[in-house]
Formats: sequence, structure tokens, C-alpha cells
Amino acid sequence: MKYAADSSGNVISFDGKFKHHGVSGVPKGSILCPPLSEPSASAAGCFYMSASREPMQVVWSDGSSRRVFGVARVFGRYAGEEIPEVVKASMVAVCGPVCSMPDKLSELVAELPAGNVYACELVDGLPAMGMLVCSMLESKGYRVDFRQPVMLSDKDECQVYEDGLEGDAEGRMADLVNKGMTVLNKMYESPCVGAFDGRLLSFKEYGDSVYLLRRNDVLDWFPTESLLVRDYASMTVPVELTNTDSFKNSTGCTSEKVKVMVSSTFKNLRSISDFMRFLKVMSGKGWVVSSDPGKVLMDTEVPVFMNNGARKMGADEYRETYHAG
Repeated sequence: MKYAADSSGNVISFDGKFKHHGVSGVPKGSILCPPLSEPSASAAGCFYMSASREPMQVVWSDGSSRRVFGVARVFGRYAGEEIPEVVKASMVAVCGPVCSMPDKLSELVAELPAGNVYACELVDGLPAMGMLVCSMLESKGYRVDFRQPVMLSDKDECQVYEDGLEGDAEGRMADLVNKGMTVLNKMYESPCVGAFDGRLLSFKEYGDSVYLLRRNDVLDWFPTESLLVRDYASMTVPVELTNTDSFKNSTGCTSEKVKVMVSSTFKNLRSISDFMRFLKVMSGKGWVVSSDPGKVLMDTEVPVFMNNGARKMGADEYRETYHAG
């Protein structure tokens, strides 16, 4: 088992597969990433997560400054060097704290001279992952799924999903949302920047809301937005788009800016696209609002969907768990 940690104490391990341990104490013998090396280490981790087989330019940004690295696999190891600026390419990757800032990410991606952009969904712990990646030999990158299943306890009164029926949980969530209920998706917990796992799903806009959109509907609602921002980057992390009359009419959202994440089987988690497919069939709507449960005050029971079944969470338990309001 190999461990690595960044300067914030986020720990990543590798033992045939990667695991994110959060800030839980740095194990003895861990590879440590100095603060000054975090942008370059993040670039290596981002390149690995992009699953690219070709050398790539990776832009690291904290929202106010940026650095550019050329990263490649050289004799089986990941190596990179800082370069002055991004040159025109078929694909460019973006990583760093900017990936958790939808407005800044949108601006950055729109400036890139690329045909495709991968925005890295791992922010906390990415430098540690990069340090592990650089210490490994002959390991080809892939889209690492850091999600961990959340299971019901033995004491929970629950409704169990139908065994072996693919997408049963996503379909049941979509059915309740279609009926006007707000549900809590707790099937998985993830350290990555996202708008699905651990979120409230509804047709109501709450605090810190992100709109999940079906890819097939995005072009109709945001036809003038940069294709890179609207489609490619937003498949992995949310971006901020200028609202349009057609989207306002479809959703009732009157904000001038709207945070958006596009559902696609090609770029992000299949469970999102499964949920959106069911929702489209049941409601005819190609969008749903995803909200941070810690910023929403609930006065009624909330259906909670976990990995092996669903249960109800009362308003008191909800407030105690999320300190909502």
C-alpha cells in the first residue's frame, strides 16, 4: 500500500486501485507534496484522470492565477514541465481550485484554444494523487471513481430496491421528483466536485443550486454559449452559463447566471444519465435542480436513497445532520 498527502492533509492511497481518505491523519511513510509543488503534482494527477494516451497540456488555476504544464508518459512514468502558455490543441485539461468555481471555470475554458476540455473533478487530494502517479511505473491513466457506497443500517426501516434490476434506485428517485417531492441522493459519497452524489434533487431551486441537464436538450437552451463551456467541460464539473429566455421559460429560473452540469454517458457517472433518462420519460423535463443539503431548511420528511435501499429522514434528523438553515 502506497500513501501520499498534500499540504492540507488530504491522503490518497494506492493498492491496485486509488482511495481517497480525506483529512484523517497522514500515515507513516507517506509521500508528501510540498505546497510549491502542488500545481505540477496536480497536473500529473489530472493527466492521469483524463485517461489520455497522448501528451497533453494541463492548466492549473486557483481562480486568480494559472500555470500551464506539458505532461506525458515517458518510458512508463509520468513527467511534465512548465510551459509559457497553452498552444492550440485537440484537447486540454484544467485542474485546481478553479474546478470548484463555476464562474471562473467558465471564463477560463472559454479562453482555451482547444477542441475539447477535460475539467478534473478531483480537487481536494489531487496533488497527493499526482505524487502517487509520478512514483508509479507502467500505469495507464483512467477515470478513477472515488465514490464510496453509503449503506442503510440494520435499524433503518426501509424499502429495498429490486434485486438485479439495473437503475431501479435512479428510477424511483426520478418518480418521486416527478411527483413534486424533494429527495436526498445518498447512494454514494464522493470527494470530487459534483452535483449528484450527496445532493437534494427536485424541481425547486434552493441554496447553492446546480441544474443537471440532459445533453440532448442543452443545445436548444444555450445555443450561443461556447461549445467547450456548455458541453465538454460541464460534463465533469459544473460551469456557470448566462441564462436564456428559453431556459427561463422551461425552468422558471429567472437568475441572470445559472450553474449547469451536463449529463452524459460518455464523460461522467452513469448513474446521473440513468436518473436523467428516467426523469425525462416520466416528466418530459430535461432538467432537475441539485442542491447542497446543508443550505436548505426542510420542515417535512425527506426520502433518502442509499446504496441498498431507501428510508425517510424526519425534519429534526435532517436539521441535526446538516445543520440546515
